Amino acid sequence: MVSMLVTQVAALACVHGSHVHMPPPAKERPHDPWVFRSVLDGNARVITCALSDELWVAYDAQTCGLIQAWKGGVKFDGAVYTTVHGPQPTSEGGVYTTAAGVGDTWTMFTEGAPRAIEARYRGYKLTEGGVELRYDLAGLDGSTIGTVREYPEIKASRDGSVLLERRFTLLDLAEGVDISLVVNGEYLREGRGDLSVNGKWLAAEGGLDRIESLEEAGTPIDWTRIPIPLVGGETVLVQSFAEESDE
Repeated sequence: MVSMLVTQVAALACVHGSHVHMPPPAKERPHDPWVFRSVLDGNARVITCALSDELWVAYDAQTCGLIQAWKGGVKFDGAVYTTVHGPQPTSEGGVYTTAAGVGDTWTMFTEGAPRAIEARYRGYKLTEGGVELRYDLAGLDGSTIGTVREYPEIKASRDGSVLLERRFTLLDLAEGVDISLVVNGEYLREGRGDLSVNGKWLAAEGGLDRIESLEEAGTPIDWTRIPIPLVGGETVLVQSFAEESDE
């Protein structure tokens, strides 16, 4: 079942290559600092990026993955912020997507078979106009698999949807290994958005229909674990959110 999903989504990643990116101009952010580390919603070791009023994203430093994208902001409770002991910072507003059900964020494939790997957070770096998140990937035996750089940003849309662009650079990948990022696709199943890899949209170009046809034919599909293959050089994943969930 995993291999079928990889095949469907991998078709989106066939357009890729090396590009030279000029630094974008600095954007207005809704909070200063716009990237910060804290407890959030009871989760320790969270890195939050306030990309815009319409889009905040939070990453778990333990899994090296996105745990929530939402519209609203953060309520800064707790001794560090208000001198009141007990409460902790919480997200507030409408949720676009979460990591509920995702489990391990990163998967390695060798000879077509999925294998568990360990992701290690290596910090973040503010760039001119953006932020770079750094992860190392290793086998459970400690072997080095590769290095990932992720650059999250909000992008303009023509239809009023919120676009989260996540650019990934994969470096020093071990020979014979393929890497996939796992994302929660529940918002896709619910019709609340779309997803593209290197410019090809899953729902708009029929990929979502093919996945749904597999499900209708009796193939169990775990919508909380949609694998996104990362190609050599750069992979650009864009998640389009048409509306917030009621959660």
